[in-house]
Amino acid sequence: ASVAVFNSDGKLLFGKRNDNGKWTMPGGHFEVGESPESAALRELKEEANLKPDNLEFLGESTVRSKKIYAFKCIMDGKPNSKNDPDKECDKWEWIDVSDGLPKDIASNLHSPRNVTLQLLDLQPNTLEKGLKETFMALATGAVLATGSMSHGADKHAYKHAIAASPWHSR
Repeated sequence: ASVAVFNSDGKLLFGKRNDNGKWTMPGGHFEVGESPESAALRELKEEANLKPDNLEFLGESTVRSKKIYAFKCIMDGKPNSKNDPDKECDKWEWIDVSDGLPKDIASNLHSPRNVTLQLLDLQPNTLEKGLKETFMALATGAVLATGSMSHGADKHAYKHAIAASPWHSR
């Protein structure tokens, strides 16, 4: 789970990691039986000692076989790492992103292709490309699974799926 925390001035919270000096947003792995929202809230509390009133679900995507759930919240506060059992980030900063992600942050991200930043339109969107590739692979796989496109129904289903996709040029 990943959380984009904005303050009332529209600045986005980033932490500088202790292990590699790269910038990151609060987030991390799930504990057993934990929901995506619960994981996001726990990680935000552990890593930055912040507890928002609510979270907005932005979306999800799979990166290197890991599903990433992205959330957003708006809150003020003074982030600190006193509750972080991993001591991942000692330095937290509110970053102005009104003109996009600053180059010094963008070029030094812990996750260079960040799902949350893409969903916020702060990074080029590679998610749609991934969806297109997945769709085309599934459509091709369906054809291959039938052994050929000689079966009229299979051929029709394949053509219909391609024509209905958002990537079909009309």
